[in-house]
Amino acid sequence: MTNSIIAIKGSHLDKQIEIFKEFNYVDVQQDEQFDNLNDMYDYLFDNYFNFSERDVVLRGIWFDNDWTIICDPEMINVWDGPALLKLSDKVKSDVMTFLIQTTSGSFGFTKCGLSGQRNFLSINGSVTENTGLPLPEESGLNINEQIFTDDIISLADKFGINFEKTAPQSCLAKKLNYTEELKRELTTFKSDRVKVPTQKKHTWWKFW
Repeated sequence: MTNSIIAIKGSHLDKQIEIFKEFNYVDVQQDEQFDNLNDMYDYLFDNYFNFSERDVVLRGIWFDNDWTIICDPEMINVWDGPALLKLSDKVKSDVMTFLIQTTSGSFGFTKCGLSGQRNFLSINGSVTENTGLPLPEESGLNINEQIFTDDIISLADKFGINFEKTAPQSCLAKKLNYTEELKRELTTFKSDRVKVPTQKKHTWWKFW
């Protein structure tokens, strides 16, 4: 199972352009609308790689139970700490992320807001990040090296965030372009890869 979301407390669908700008994306307003969350997930996860080859970013967005939720199929933005902090400050609200990637054994979450910051990430049975005070909602869950899918889903559910099954209204699959700043960073990265073909490098957003 693979899923990764960003959840922003409150209704912010009217701020989509500003929200995605914090991640260096440009909203080209070519949305695909879905009435079923699973159908949108299938579209995002089946197509994001092919779109990324054309420098187009796919993200899903919807509103549910007082949370604006963004699906990040590339698992890029869910761990971009500086951007998440800036986003929280911009919307003056809590921002949370949840990551499930069973293939690599990666499970994590973050919380940014006025009450402080909390980060947790476990990869392949090893805790690689565990900062900030534990959240009260973590009680009774395996927030340790034994963390698994059910723990992340249960933690999200304690905050009233349901990203697993259904959404009460339509969802949008966003097509986004890179800002000029991000294009320059990616061009530099690709150039470095060509210059040093034998050196194993990871893109700056990858953490496994």
